[in-house]
Amino acid sequence: MRARGCAALAFAAALASSAAAQVVVEDEIVTGSITFDIKDDGRRSLAAAMGLSLALPGVGHYYIDKPKPAFAYIAVDLASLFGAVAFNSLANAQEGNARSFAQVAAGIEKAPAGEAYWRHVGAFMDAAGYNEAVELSRGSADGQYANPENAWRWPDESLKDEYN
Repeated sequence: MRARGCAALAFAAALASSAAAQVVVEDEIVTGSITFDIKDDGRRSLAAAMGLSLALPGVGHYYIDKPKPAFAYIAVDLASLFGAVAFNSLANAQEGNARSFAQVAAGIEKAPAGEAYWRHVGAFMDAAGYNEAVELSRGSADGQYANPENAWRWPDESLKDEYN
């Protein structure tokens, strides 16, 4: 019984001390504003800077008097444009070289217009093999190369692989 009394007394003491130790914290709302580092001299419009940046990234930064980021954006734009033009020219030259190689190596006199012909030249050893494949797949005769000018014949598999 004595143990029960001690336990009850300890519980009451703990309850009293925890009630005295409670701290009430009130929520505090903090508001602020975001400021942009733009010189407001009355001549520069944020909307105009955004419009210029949409037209060419970097020009809007230059407009609001931030030359370092403007230079970085414009340099990236010019490098991307130069890369696109250079790689497009390189790809066109590579394609022209491959087609010239195929004309000489496979004996092509006159190639019809379109990319499909060059894919067929790279996929089949000769025009007769392609025409046979079209017939076996129950395709139309329109998909065949009946004109001898359009025919090709690779002398061996290694040249066809080199073309591809």
